[in-house]
Amino acid sequence: MTTNKDLNQAFYNLLIKGRKEVYNTKLGRAYTTDEPRPTLLAYIGKSLKPYLNYYYTSIEQRNNALNEFIQSLEYADKAKIERKQSRINAVRPNILPGSYFSTSWGYDQTNIDYIVVISVSQTGKTAICKRANSIFLGHDGGCQDVLMPGDSAGDTFIMQVDADGGLHGSYPYIIGDSDKRMGYFHPIKLGEISYQTDAFSGH
Repeated sequence: MTTNKDLNQAFYNLLIKGRKEVYNTKLGRAYTTDEPRPTLLAYIGKSLKPYLNYYYTSIEQRNNALNEFIQSLEYADKAKIERKQSRINAVRPNILPGSYFSTSWGYDQTNIDYIVVISVSQTGKTAICKRANSIFLGHDGGCQDVLMPGDSAGDTFIMQVDADGGLHGSYPYIIGDSDKRMGYFHPIKLGEISYQTDAFSGH
């Protein structure tokens, strides 16, 4: 049974027949003829679909087009390599096991959740975390509870490390419960206090 790939290969073989191969790398291929008039047939990568298939008024014009084609491929490949290297060399925030983070959420009231880092991946892109208990220190004299983070609790979960040193991802907003919500956490110090709307003032 003839497939589209077979047809594309047959058409490709027909097009390059009688043409001179002038360029062939992993980036692409190019073929030319000088008679009866200058032509350029060019492909990107392993594609069987022509990227260029043109006639030219002179060999010089055709050669200029060939050089521009090769330069564009090499420029794109260089940029791709540089982007990859940039990602490899990107400085990741120095997040350590035992680091605490907090997030606040709520519509008519402010809720505070704490998490603590258990371990960080070798790439520094993710961190295994646990929820941290909230230690109630009292009221601020108004309608807010004063809290600070305590010991870790519950199951572990994975968070993404942000370039600014924060964490984000889905986490169990009730310790020991499987339900999760998306949260964006910022680093805090152990013993640092936070303020949360008390249970009698929220809706």
